Amino acid sequence: MQDEMTDQSVAVAQREEESTTKPVPQPDSHAPVESEAQPGRGDGEQWQDRAQRAERSLAELADRLTESEASLEQARHAIDAVEQRRRIERALEEAHALDLETATILTAAAIEGMDEPDVAIAVRDLQRRKPFLFRTRPNQASVMSAADAPREDSVLGEVAETARRTGDRRELLRYLRMKRGG
Repeated sequence: MQDEMTDQSVAVAQREEESTTKPVPQPDSHAPVESEAQPGRGDGEQWQDRAQRAERSLAELADRLTESEASLEQARHAIDAVEQRRRIERALEEAHALDLETATILTAAAIEGMDEPDVAIAVRDLQRRKPFLFRTRPNQASVMSAADAPREDSVLGEVAETARRTGDRRELLRYLRMKRGG
């Protein structure tokens, strides 16, 4: 009995030794992976399946590329719009716009209608068409004698006309104060 156990343990030891000394087969990088191989299918069918999977993958990548290009184009348009708005606002600030937001919207609309967009031309046109959106420049002081002083009614009329023409609130308040007598 002891001989049988010894023989069995020797046999087990030999099998373990064989399993550790046998080289483990490495997968061939060119051979199809076992999960790809299906029983009863030839190499041609396996390659056809792989080609179809590659074509689907290529189509997905092409779709992703198209989406990325569209996204990039949208980003470029957004950047161009922001830069144009910045140029418009800078030109309007230099022109002393009172209501920057309204003047920006009107200038942008004018630029869209132009064949060749030019911010400076659009701002000058807006100043001409809607002067009440811009601060007026202070009048130059002139030296006049008392004899040349205009009558009170004509001064009041001039102030009223200036307030109406420019839309400047300060001019309107000046007119109202003069009319009230204060």
